Order: sequence, then structure tokens, then C-alpha cells
Amino acid sequence: MKNGNLLVGIPVDIAQAKEHQGVVKELWSEHRHIRWLPLEFEHCTLAWVDVSKSSRPRRAIVRAVIGAVERSARGCPQFETVLHKFEWFGYNKDVLVITEPSRQISRKLVKLTSAVRNRIKDRNFRILQAGSFRPHISLGRSSPDIDVYSRIYTPEPACRAPFRLVVDRLVIYECLADCRLRILYTVTLPLG
Repeated sequence: MKNGNLLVGIPVDIAQAKEHQGVVKELWSEHRHIRWLPLEFEHCTLAWVDVSKSSRPRRAIVRAVIGAVERSARGCPQFETVLHKFEWFGYNKDVLVITEPSRQISRKLVKLTSAVRNRIKDRNFRILQAGSFRPHISLGRSSPDIDVYSRIYTPEPACRAPFRLVVDRLVIYECLADCRLRILYTVTLPLG
């Protein structure tokens, strides 16, 4: 996450976040090279918005992204979905996430993710990881000094039970240093 960029996500309830990290830390207890994300920042990522090259003032950027997210959320009901699979994710396979294989992701979550990403692109912002992106909950990041092949070939255990995700809000976060986030705006579903 580059400082200053924006992230659109679904916040994870703190009780759920504790459950996720409790299970994960137990499964990966021998891996001291994982830096766990703070519970209060756990979220399901829908889009990373690259604002680094925008010539617009910061307030105008944030207002444009808020408008895009609100438009995406209009008419979207609250819903629940589940995520089952631990996976090393990202360009460098350095982020431990809970996700789903592409074909198994809830249609409602795919539709919401596509709407958010397309509306943001319509406002002339670049979406980071625009290719075969899947919604995911980031749990921790591997130390950069760990060889990528040791991460890729570390067995990914199956989740004991699916992790439930309640989709009732969309949050726009500002990315800060050290995997911290600042909440800029919250959209509660259903909107309008």
C-alpha cells in the first residue's frame, strides 16, 4: 500500500477479525516472519485507488471517490458472504489473505466489487491490481527478507470453517505508513 493512496473496502467486525487472526496465528505460529495487520484495520479489499499522479486537489480527489462509491452502493442491499481459502496474495505473494477461488466468489460480492471499480475508473483514477483481482481480507504481510519461494511453497491450510463477511458498509480509507489506515468516509448499505 503506497502512502496517500485510497482503498475501498468492507470493514470486518472486530469480533470476526479476532476470530480470523486467532485461527491464523495458531496455524502459522511457527512463522515469525509474518507481520499481522492491526485488528481495527481488517477489511475486505474491493479496490486500491492510485491517486499519486492526479493533479486535482486532495479534497476534490476524495469527493470524487466518495461520489463513485456512493453511486456504486445505490440500491445495493446488505448481504452476507463467506470466504474459505488462505492464500499468499499480491504481486510478490507477500500478503496472507482469506479469499475464494474466482468461480466461487459470491455473485453479489463480484457485482459490488465490479461496480465500485468501474465507477472509480469512470472518474479517471487508476485502479491498482486491475487484472485478475479478487476481493480478499488481508491478515498479515511477510517480511521482505523472506524468499518468495518459501512463501509460495508453504502449505496453505484449509480453513476449519468458512469466515462469514457481513456486507453492510463500504469504507474509503487513506493508506498510511506501517499498514495503518485512516477512515475518510463510510457508506451504509442500503443507500437510497
